Amino acid sequence: MRRAYGSDPDVHVFHNLRFERGQEAAQIDHLVLHRSGAIIVESKSVTSAVRINEREEWARQWNGRWAGMPSLFCRPSGKQISCAPF
Repeated sequence: MRRAYGSDPDVHVFHNLRFERGQEAAQIDHLVLHRSGAIIVESKSVTSAVRINEREEWARQWNGRWAGMPSLFCRPSGKQISCAPF
């Protein structure tokens, strides 16, 4: 995040936020605030190649083999937020 926004005074980045309401809790890896809006970023540690096929199925390379992985643009419940390219 620091590489992307540096010391830009118009961008504020918050890391590892936790929200609680009653018995429920939610965690956000990164929250980016700008006067134009906000972006929530869920970080994943993937150190190998990643590809998306024509059916928008994700795969990553691990030990020289390709294996399926969950879309990084889907909620844990399975409801897609967006799988469109940026």
